[in-house]
Amino acid sequence: MNRKLAIVVAAIIIIAVALALVAWDAGFFNKVQEVALVNVTVSTTQAHVGEPVNITVTAKNEGNVAENFNVTAYYNSTIIGQQKVQQLTASSETNVTFTWNTAALKPANYLLKAVASQLPNEKNVTNNTYVYGIIQVRQPSSTQPVLFISPQTITSGLGQDFKVDVKIANVSDLYSCEIRLQWNSSVLDEVNSTEGLFLKNGGNTLFYPNVNASTGRMVVSCSLLGNAPGVSGNGTILTLAFHVKLAGTSVLSLQNSELLDSFVKSIIYTEQDGNFSA
Repeated sequence: MNRKLAIVVAAIIIIAVALALVAWDAGFFNKVQEVALVNVTVSTTQAHVGEPVNITVTAKNEGNVAENFNVTAYYNSTIIGQQKVQQLTASSETNVTFTWNTAALKPANYLLKAVASQLPNEKNVTNNTYVYGIIQVRQPSSTQPVLFISPQTITSGLGQDFKVDVKIANVSDLYSCEIRLQWNSSVLDEVNSTEGLFLKNGGNTLFYPNVNASTGRMVVSCSLLGNAPGVSGNGTILTLAFHVKLAGTSVLSLQNSELLDSFVKSIIYTEQDGNFSA
């Protein structure tokens, strides 16, 4: 082989090797298609109906060739939105953002997840789904609630028993409450206290009355149990039975009770006392 031919052959070999290396790097000889969702972040995990929730999904190309695929965000099995990722290069990441409009939702707990579409030759699809967890959506307040004694004016005779209710009106997402009540213990004796149906409408509850008969004071704790929305609307929180032991008057006074929503935030409200006479 003459020198010119040897140089040409060597050049061809070098070019072929270079092209082969380029092809290898591009994945033509060992093409691996693999995408994964590696993270999901949200603007809030506690939203009121109508409040938007911003969702950021981080996708990664774990293969060795550039890929096109879809990312879909879901609450439960309902699609929030879908976006296309284009030409995501090997070993790189990108963020995909969604805005979840909660205006049409009912107050509830919703499971948030994101799913990347499967690639044609993808073998591992377990990491194509990223389950974020629970987003709590609750009913917002429209008017200020009122906690009140019903009836507000009570008349009864000496030696008789009577009942009054502690009621709530116009409340949204009431999860728990601590009712503090005071009366004239020289005129009235508290006989019994029972839980009303209002919080029970939301599920199982804890009800605990603590009465000090000598001072005419009581603290009643009532709460829903578990991770659930609170109750909205109007209803009876508890019913109290009193015995009239002496003629006279008494204010059935609500003493800065505390109302909490399912986000464990205080609910601002007004109180209306009751008045008794015998």
